[in-house]
Amino acid sequence: MSIGKRILQFRTYMELCQGNFATKINVKSYTTIARWEKDQRVPTATDLEAMQKLGLNINWLLSGDGKMIDSGVENNHIVPISKIPKENFKIWLDEYWDNADEKERELAALLFKRMFPDYNIWLEKKNLGTLKNIEQNQIA
Repeated sequence: MSIGKRILQFRTYMELCQGNFATKINVKSYTTIARWEKDQRVPTATDLEAMQKLGLNINWLLSGDGKMIDSGVENNHIVPISKIPKENFKIWLDEYWDNADEKERELAALLFKRMFPDYNIWLEKKNLGTLKNIEQNQIA
């Protein structure tokens, strides 16, 4: 299997489209990812380092030897969000929110809105606030 096919396999495992994968590893365009996956280009050392931070075993990527996911990352239980039962996430979020102080809640809400633009759009449609308003009210 080629490096490009292994990149595709990793990206698929992470459940990311080419655009989101490019964003996560700080690559300018999804077309770069497409070229890697078609074996038209190869990632730079910086790209490899970014993929490694997502849990990719670089040895596996380059040679096919070993496991796709770095064993150190597996031990930290990093898995795609879709593999976490929704009910567990709801329970954790409720517990976090109940135990957080006001500043922690504001920061969590701000980060959530930045990570999930659809949530911010939903809030605006419901007239529940906007990311811009929250950022202006943040205490440094």
